[in-house]
Amino acid sequence: MPLSLSAERRLDGHRVTAIDPSLPAAELIASVRERWDRHETILVDSASAPVGAVRLDLGSTDVALLQRTSGTTGAPRMFAFERAAVEAHAAATARAMEVPPGHRVAMAIRAGTAYYTSVVLMSMFNDNALVVFDPLDIDSAIRAILERQIDTLDAGVRFWQTIAVKARRNPAIIDALADLSVRGVGGDPLPPSVEAHYRQNGTPLANGYGLTQAGPNVAIGLRPSAKEGSCGRPLDGVECTIRDSELMVRSPFTAVGEVVDHQLVALSGTDDDGWLRTGDRARIVDGEVVPLGRLRDQTRAAS
Repeated sequence: MPLSLSAERRLDGHRVTAIDPSLPAAELIASVRERWDRHETILVDSASAPVGAVRLDLGSTDVALLQRTSGTTGAPRMFAFERAAVEAHAAATARAMEVPPGHRVAMAIRAGTAYYTSVVLMSMFNDNALVVFDPLDIDSAIRAILERQIDTLDAGVRFWQTIAVKARRNPAIIDALADLSVRGVGGDPLPPSVEAHYRQNGTPLANGYGLTQAGPNVAIGLRPSAKEGSCGRPLDGVECTIRDSELMVRSPFTAVGEVVDHQLVALSGTDDDGWLRTGDRARIVDGEVVPLGRLRDQTRAAS
């Protein structure tokens, strides 16, 4: 279950409200919008990382969003984002995906993750109709694709792998996929075979790179690249560089801090110039980010 606050409460002038990410799409958007307009602090948590009731001291910062990680690359953590950064990140994401207001934006992403939250907030600020599919309910998503009920679709790697298998039995799925303006994929590394399959069928996936504390979105590859594994160019305002094989990110959307022992503390892993360590190996080729795996995986392989 999501991180639970027993009730809305004020903490140093902040009203902190836990959002239930399992709400139906329309209710979810309405709930987030209502709290955003009230200048409350919104808390979103992955269903895989329950921690129970908490108390938080957010200090005097203009924290609008608390996002807990799923813990897939380590112990779960909670990051705090300021209001202006959240709004700017949503706008930059919509521009990178070339999603105009009014488009029907769909996702099949695990509820409460940073990827999930970014799609929700982009849809809300960009005036998009949001459609949410259970990641395990592939058939419902396929019906919506075939009936042209959605304009974009973001989903995880396994979802797209399953769609590929079903499309081999029903070629009409490929034709319908081609009508989507965005076929976004994220959350896990995209296997070359899956990337190649969709590219060969004329329906390339828009691969992206991000991490929770960076906004989460860092780069999005909307169009096919000649570089295998490319996640495209960084979002507007985001800078990327390589130091000792590690991808470093400097972004206006980065978390203002991290919640540790109920207190908001400075974000770890950043230097004095605002560069954030990602823990990922990567290359930057012609301005495009090409992830190569976790640094710890390289260390393990060498030992």
